[in-house]
Amino acid sequence: MVYVSISLGNSGCCDCGDPEAWRIPVHCSIHTDFGDAARKKAKGKAAELPQELVDSIRMTIGRTFDYICDVISCSPEQLRLPKSKESILEDEKSSRLGSEFYNGDVVEEPCEYALLLWNDEKHTVYEVRDQVARACKTTMKEGLQRAHETDDVGRSIVKYSFDIDELLRVSQVIEQIKVTVTIRSARDTFREQMCGSIIEWLSDIAGCSVGQDHDILRQVICEEMLKKWSFGSSATNRDVGMNGIDDHEMEENRRFQLIEHNAEMFRRAAIAAAAAGTDDEDSDDLGDAVDEGDNFGDNSDGTPSVDEDDSDGDFANAVEQYLLQPSASQVVRDQDGDTQMTIEDVEESPLEHGEATEAGFPPPPPPPPAPQRIARDRDLTPSDSDTAEMQPLISEKVYAKANMEIPKTPRNHSKLLSPPKPARYWLETSPTFKAQENVPLYENLQERLRLDWMILFDLRMWKKVRIDLRDLYIATVVTIPEFKRVLGLRFAGLYTTLAQLYLIADREPDHSIINISLQMLTTPTITSEIVERGNFLTNLMAILYTFLTTRQVGHPHEISPNATLAFDSGSVTNRRMYHFFLDLKYLSSSEHIQEKLRREDRYMLQFLDLVKLHQGICPNTRAVGDHVEYETDAWISASLITREINRLCRQFSESFQWSLGEDPTYIQKALRLAAKSVILNSLGAERKRFDQAEIKDEVKFKKVGDYEFDTTEMAKSVLQHSVVNDRTSLVTKEDEPNSHILAMRRDITHVLCFKPLSFTEICNKLPDKFQDQEECQDILDEMTTFKPPEGLSDVGSFELKEQYLEDVDPYISHYTKNQREESENAYKAWLAKKTGRPAADIVFEPKLRPIESGTFSDLSAFTRTGIFAQIIYYALLFPLKAQDFTPTVPVTRVEAFLQVVLHLVLIAILEDKTDEDEMSEDSLQSFVYIALTSPARSNFLPDYPNSRTIAAILEILSRKEEFKACHPKIALVLKRMKQKRPRNFDTAFARLGVPVDRISTASPANSTVLEDREKKKQAAMDRQAKVMAQFQQQQKNFLANQGDIDWGEDGASDIDVEDESENHKTYWPYPTGTCILCQEETKDGRLYGTFALITPSTVLRQTPFGDPDFVREVLNTPANLDHSADSIRPCGVAGENREEVHKVNASGVDIVTERQFIGKGFPAKSTRNGPVSVGCGHIMHYKCFEVYYEASQRRHQHQIARHHPEVLEMNEFVCPLCKALGNSFLPIIWTPKEEIPIQQLQPQTSSTFDDWLYLAAGPNAVSRAGGISSKPSRAAPSSRSVELFMQHNTAVLGQPLASKMSELLLDAWEAPTSVPSPLPFGTPTAEPSAQSVWLE
Repeated sequence: MVYVSISLGNSGCCDCGDPEAWRIPVHCSIHTDFGDAARKKAKGKAAELPQELVDSIRMTIGRTFDYICDVISCSPEQLRLPKSKESILEDEKSSRLGSEFYNGDVVEEPCEYALLLWNDEKHTVYEVRDQVARACKTTMKEGLQRAHETDDVGRSIVKYSFDIDELLRVSQVIEQIKVTVTIRSARDTFREQMCGSIIEWLSDIAGCSVGQDHDILRQVICEEMLKKWSFGSSATNRDVGMNGIDDHEMEENRRFQLIEHNAEMFRRAAIAAAAAGTDDEDSDDLGDAVDEGDNFGDNSDGTPSVDEDDSDGDFANAVEQYLLQPSASQVVRDQDGDTQMTIEDVEESPLEHGEATEAGFPPPPPPPPAPQRIARDRDLTPSDSDTAEMQPLISEKVYAKANMEIPKTPRNHSKLLSPPKPARYWLETSPTFKAQENVPLYENLQERLRLDWMILFDLRMWKKVRIDLRDLYIATVVTIPEFKRVLGLRFAGLYTTLAQLYLIADREPDHSIINISLQMLTTPTITSEIVERGNFLTNLMAILYTFLTTRQVGHPHEISPNATLAFDSGSVTNRRMYHFFLDLKYLSSSEHIQEKLRREDRYMLQFLDLVKLHQGICPNTRAVGDHVEYETDAWISASLITREINRLCRQFSESFQWSLGEDPTYIQKALRLAAKSVILNSLGAERKRFDQAEIKDEVKFKKVGDYEFDTTEMAKSVLQHSVVNDRTSLVTKEDEPNSHILAMRRDITHVLCFKPLSFTEICNKLPDKFQDQEECQDILDEMTTFKPPEGLSDVGSFELKEQYLEDVDPYISHYTKNQREESENAYKAWLAKKTGRPAADIVFEPKLRPIESGTFSDLSAFTRTGIFAQIIYYALLFPLKAQDFTPTVPVTRVEAFLQVVLHLVLIAILEDKTDEDEMSEDSLQSFVYIALTSPARSNFLPDYPNSRTIAAILEILSRKEEFKACHPKIALVLKRMKQKRPRNFDTAFARLGVPVDRISTASPANSTVLEDREKKKQAAMDRQAKVMAQFQQQQKNFLANQGDIDWGEDGASDIDVEDESENHKTYWPYPTGTCILCQEETKDGRLYGTFALITPSTVLRQTPFGDPDFVREVLNTPANLDHSADSIRPCGVAGENREEVHKVNASGVDIVTERQFIGKGFPAKSTRNGPVSVGCGHIMHYKCFEVYYEASQRRHQHQIARHHPEVLEMNEFVCPLCKALGNSFLPIIWTPKEEIPIQQLQPQTSSTFDDWLYLAAGPNAVSRAGGISSKPSRAAPSSRSVELFMQHNTAVLGQPLASKMSELLLDAWEAPTSVPSPLPFGTPTAEPSAQSVWLE
């Protein structure tokens, strides 16, 4: 079995040479050394390199790393700081290299400066092109070149100048679209570019050899990266977050969220924009309508933000001003117009704190010491329990000592009401975590090495350098196992800080260095070490917990146990967060980590705290009488994160897999801890924390008789799961070794029983664990029929075979109410077709899988107790008294509740294995016996005072017309009771005074006979229909030869059907069916049609006769294209893209395989541009299409921030059903065409064409030229041309359109009243008559 895992990151590398990546040794034809003696002998000479040369190599590489750190440490990390002439000059002075290693720096007078444009993955190339061309007053071509360079490299130098004021002016214009621009000295810019070249050089030499030593350069690079940095500059921007960080993640969605929030104002803006160009007074009205005093278009110095030639009435500018203009009371414009900050943000900004900014943010206050108390077992809860094994606690001082201060999220309003007081298990660590004294320098996490600084400087780099640095790490440190271990340890120490930078401040998250965690967390030895020595698992869960609750990454000591998900701050909608869910998945897949999870309770408790955050989020409150849009942005985000949590729970549970005979200590402890957390939440102990959860009040226990039944889906689900219907997972492996196959069959059946689905849709509905099983595809092929796609926009679908509908269980656990009803109707329809019985009389009867042994072998024992019978009694009594106690509950909901209760009663009857003839105490412990004989104290029914048993209540319900849909199931329940205990049944109904004849007591044998008879009858009818359809022309002969066929009881064998073959005609109708919008038939006289996309295409080809390959393809084309050619596909040039290659298998043997490469493409010069029409074939009324098209236009107006698939300016739309693109509506107006037999088209004699024409037209036929008049008029409606026109339209058009041909006749034949405008091409001066045209 091969598992394929696709990582969303870009930090993959070849695993050759890594023994932990393979179960067995792998021989690679590229990297594996197969024993070349000469190479081995030469490799031994590596130690003979002169020591002086080795020292020089080491010194050179070490100084290059120091130089990179010296230069980049002076580069700004916060690229959007306010820019001024003074700050730029100060940056130039502070960035000069020191004199200790560089003998001083050159001071340039005057100093040249450079304006740099940075990539941010948010703006399009054309937006940047226009803004650069406008700001620099250059051509669009030059602006496009700078934009492409920024997109490819990561940054671009837009302008050099000695005038700082000029560069500031240009930067103000460029920053109007919120792109990032910096101004630094040309000297520092050149040095940064040099660092990029040095990194490329290091990557190049890492794969080179010195003499006969092939590893010396790579080894030295790794060793030098793990040494301390020798400072050669002032390193003014050394620490991370010194000047704060910019919230790039929030900015990605800020503009779109603002537009969505103001979408309703769009039409008002359009009106104002249209009126803005008329007069100045209307323009003033528009400004007043928005907000007086706003100055969106001007900068702080009053200079216009756009060119003077821009029109004041431009629609786009007016809309942007109207929708995006902030309030004057909320906005403070900085000096360059780049950053917009609220007043509250300015107060909290790190720029306002001088010394605090230079020193970094202080660490958070320490948590108060936990009070000493005597812990008792009943007081232990997951929030305050002491673990069995005392371990050292970690405090914030450890992180402060290691310089691990985390930059703060700007404008973060998620403030905790009280200082964090994390539980004890969040502060516990392994003994090796704090033992950093007697370890090598490169393993001491409290020291900073060159590798650490280069990783922390990742955010200051641009795209190309970040990619080159990642490639350098992979080519050096990652590929050598001993250095890969050290890199993992160093990376774990920086992971929390990198997480904050990645989640908040990274402008190019796809190129973040944090993606290299894939290489660390998929190596078992590294994961075990970073968890032990780096406390990585706790830190990772703390990252998720703190960010989800505060949108600020924190350490474990910053955990707040009473925090909830911070929906308002946007932490849940952050898509970057899923990287850490993936890392946690990789981590929990390691066997060593799974052992830690089993043995140490703190990880279990931490994980429960993380999972608990997602309980009761975004509840859907049922709205009666109002339409409520449930799928809000918060709901979608909640569903996505809940899915990730569910996957984590399944992955986490694999650590506690237990088999019979193993030590149950760990699984028992895990169940105990999880149960405590669940019980606390379910009892409402955390209802004030999770105020959106269902439990609002204190939970109070009631007696069964006092319980007021709930008819919600929650109550139905509880009743449905009282007796587990699906028992596949409860059967032991000894009784059913292939339980996972049965589970796969069950899930595939219940996914496909509604309708055919594509493979992607099936995978989305099936559990992930089934998709990884190698039998899944085989089972899917066995149980389904694959329907291949039809057309370019279609997809293949899998349809469940009919015989598997018998296994459908409508009451399966993961079905909703609608799905249960739909699946039950599908089951009834299938069974009705099979047996011939009415679907309304069919009742689904559960099929219970027996549990022979194991823990759940006596699962149904509680159904034989009095308390269960009492619950069933009151549940059945509730529908009879529902109108008295709950008059607001509709009868339909009560009926659905009753259906679930009756299904539970059926399960309890099937589980009753007692015998009426057996006189023992166990025989009296029977649900059926209790239901027939045990009376209740009261039934609250004054009309039926003696009906106080379950059977009596069922009898009353069977006579209630409001529950008529439940009568078949009630009858089945009573029948099964009588079959189990006939004497008790007769006695019970005699006591009630109800004749037993009212209850259907047919035995299963009689039922089987009737069903068999109905099956035979239905089979005979099916055979008859098939024979009549396929052999209608030869029916008499067929019936004579097959007279022994049993056609059933309706005398079908005696049917004598007249031979109608002579009068039978076959018609080919045009497409008809149901309108996909209104679901009405398209034969009611209303115009209907289908969709098409008519577009120019180069699919039309002309064979290039100068190319022998394509000429050969034409010659090899099959002679008949009407036959299937799947056996030779891909044919022609497309199939000539294979070659034989030599590879090495696992045992080192050379094998020959076939490899497929990119084939030869068709030459573009041989294609012809022409119109092509593509359609999906779905049908819709034209009036419905007009309504749908208008709704699409309104959708564009209301959702202007969404990237719509269709372009309204090109008259495009999407099919409402399949979402295929179209731009044309093709009306279907023709009547069905008669199929002419081929015999009529063949000449009967050897006559000429003139003879055939004479026979076909008749001897009185008039020539066509003489039969068409020159020009008809209203006064001559009997003209031959008018008659032909009307006859043709009446014959080929549908009746609704044919009846309106008189109107079309007038429009088509009436002479024009005005002279038409001259055409662009030459026309004859005199219009020839029709007579003269035909005579010519």
